[in-house]
Amino acid sequence: MITKVVDFDEASKVVKVPEFLKGKELRLVKINEKDWWGLCGGTHVKHIREIGKLIITKVQKKGKRARV
Repeated sequence: MITKVVDFDEASKVVKVPEFLKGKELRLVKINEKDWWGLCGGTHVKHIREIGKLIITKVQKKGKRARV
């Protein structure tokens, strides 16, 4: 998994970003080599290792989007 901190304009090139986030730093999450998955809306940590083990209990797919 790769994360990248970007501004509104750069994030808007790869994902749909709500207008109210203009002027804020945004963190994008990339799960595989080719696709940016979306904006990170969770608690920010310095490195993903700080989170520990995660268990995904449900995934909903709606068109091109997925909600985990």
